[in-house]
Amino acid sequence: MTVLELINELEKYDGGLKVVVNGYGGGLLDVGSANPIKVDLTAIGEWYYGQYELAGEHNNGKKFVVYISPYPWGKGAGGGSY
Repeated sequence: MTVLELINELEKYDGGLKVVVNGYGGGLLDVGSANPIKVDLTAIGEWYYGQYELAGEHNNGKKFVVYISPYPWGKGAGGGSY
């Protein structure tokens, strides 16, 4: 999904509705931030890790994506700040 596709989807709903994301061990959390991160869109990881991986330093497939995090300080994927 692209940012434009997400905007178009969200425009279908009342602007006052809360947006949540999955919690770590279950449940739901508020969205805390949305940040650009570099991921490898060509990586094929194990099914239980997710479709993409954080990009390494020398990764040719790295692209910026928007990571929507439950953490207001922009941490989450991989534990680092972006």
